[in-house]
Amino acid sequence: MNTAQAFVLIAVLAGQMEFLNRLNESPPQPPLLVGGSFNDIRYFRSGTLTGVLRADRIDFQIGTDKYRLDLKRLPVYENDCLKGPEQCSAQKRTFCGACIVSIDGVAWDERRRRVFLGIAVDTSKNKPWILAGYDFRTNQVTRFGEFYGGGAGLVAFSPSGRYLAMQSFGVCGVCCTSSGMMVADLFEHRIGAGRSLKSSASPDVLEPVSIKTIRWVSETELAYDAESYKEDECRASGSFATRKLTGSIKLSDINFR
Repeated sequence: MNTAQAFVLIAVLAGQMEFLNRLNESPPQPPLLVGGSFNDIRYFRSGTLTGVLRADRIDFQIGTDKYRLDLKRLPVYENDCLKGPEQCSAQKRTFCGACIVSIDGVAWDERRRRVFLGIAVDTSKNKPWILAGYDFRTNQVTRFGEFYGGGAGLVAFSPSGRYLAMQSFGVCGVCCTSSGMMVADLFEHRIGAGRSLKSSASPDVLEPVSIKTIRWVSETELAYDAESYKEDECRASGSFATRKLTGSIKLSDINFR
């Protein structure tokens, strides 16, 4: 081994060690799944789960158990792509990796050993996403539906595990990005959006809202804590006063599709 090769090897090993050190930092607790990247390697973590995105697969580790999910098993098809047949085979139910822009971790159901992924198929700010789940017990991959926006944030499972509540984002700039609520029915494989959240101080005015916590108070009702602010205040001075907002959403308020 010459000197140049030795330096390259040292640099690679140093990079790997720093990456491993990052993975050894305290992860968030389930069901929250938080992602990051290091040297173009994307990963996400929650509790005992770690997932590392590779070019052709996702490598998972739960404690000392290791799993591999090949990307070609993901439920992404020709009709999901913006250019359709130009990117993929028109044959139905055939995997189309060409239109996958990114893959994010959404939630980790530690009790049932299921991980949920958001698969983006466009580059716009409010892009279309596919919600998919991988069950480590059965090795099954399931598509639960589609949603739109800047991604998913806070998450919570209903007591039975049937419903997954997700914080959504509508991206339109610093002063008007707002979050809402989505619910995935994991039994019926469908996703619905809740009504728009409004400021308790101005119930007739739709203001940007930032959700801070979500929780299920029963199998059919979600509660949340949030903050709202006035868009014109933000645009005028760059600073604004926030107002507390609390409330709840019933499953009957969700428009599933």
